[in-house]
Order: sequence, then C-alpha cells, then structure tokens
Amino acid sequence: MKTVEAAADASLDNAALGAISSSAPFAPLPAAYREKTLRLRLYFGYNQRGSSQAPFCDRPDGSAHPSTYVLHRVKDGVTPPKLINGPDPEYTDEARRAKYSSVVHIEGTVNPQGSFTDLCVSEPAGEGLDEKAMETVKTWKFEPATLQAEPVAVRISVEVSFRVY
Repeated sequence: MKTVEAAADASLDNAALGAISSSAPFAPLPAAYREKTLRLRLYFGYNQRGSSQAPFCDRPDGSAHPSTYVLHRVKDGVTPPKLINGPDPEYTDEARRAKYSSVVHIEGTVNPQGSFTDLCVSEPAGEGLDEKAMETVKTWKFEPATLQAEPVAVRISVEVSFRVY
C-alpha cells in the first residue's frame, strides 16, 4: 500500500491504512483475472463540516417537526411512505475532478402531504455532495405513510449514493 495524497494530519493517514490492513486477509483474485496485482484507489473523508444548506442531525430527535401533526414510526400498523418522484442529485465539479465516490445519509420527515421536510445530514460525504443531496431530496415527493388508511407523518432516513464509473 502507498499513500497517493496525504491528509493534513499523519494520524488520519495511519487510520486509513489501518482500516485497509485490518480487512486482510483478502480473498484471492479470481482465476479469470489475468494480472498478478489489482490496483485500487480509496478515498477517506474525515470530519466533514456541516453547512447551512446541509446541517448535521445533532438534536436528540434528529430534527424538529411542526407540532401540527404527530410523528409516527413505521411499525404497528403504520405503512411506510413510498417514493413517487425522486430525481438523482448532480455531482459537484470538485468531486468529479477527484473521482470521489461516497454516500450521504439524510434524515427527514415525510409529512401527511408527502413532502420531505425537516432534513438533516446524519452521515456526510463532503466535497459539496451533502449540499447537492439536500438540494435534491427537498424536491422528492412521497405517497405518505398511513395508519388505518389515513396519511400520517413519519421520520425516515435515506441514502444518496454518488458513484464515479
């Protein structure tokens, strides 16, 4: 293993190398693979910062919701909401240039009208991807969760993947 691009702190590089090393032993390469080695380039993101466009979920309940409705959990007769319109977010130029792939986890409330509100980032990706994900999921529309055939509000978590192929 070698570090191609170092972090600002050597302990972060050591943590990344340790994470990879602790995954060993690795399975052998498939017999159909003709090379003797396999080159991988891995990116690690540390201490990603929140922003006003993509705030972190740091409140005990994940976020606030209007008191005009009761917040339910998907269980005991509450059916989950169904995504009916969920466009994919755009990549940021900086993430595309770095060939950076990652995942953003966003928590929010699907209200009785099917809007995705009270959003916050529970697991960030960095490189501007958190903001792009938030900007897009705010537009998502759901068939709301139901309880006894009546629409209800539920708190859910979604995963937004960014992959460079």
